[in-house]
Amino acid sequence: MEKEIECLVEALITMLGKSNKRVNDLTSRVEQLEEIIRESVLQDDKSEPIKEVHAAFTN
Repeated sequence: MEKEIECLVEALITMLGKSNKRVNDLTSRVEQLEEIIRESVLQDDKSEPIKEVHAAFTN
């Protein structure tokens, strides 16, 4: 009985470790996506005046 409990606890610890790794991986991917979005927004903000100038000259 004691050995079965020990195996169960070890299995649960392993499962928890794998779950934590998946959460960490997901968190990392979300952070990467947030950074890409921030950079994209900054680039769009910087190009807006250029678009406005271009529109003024083409109209």
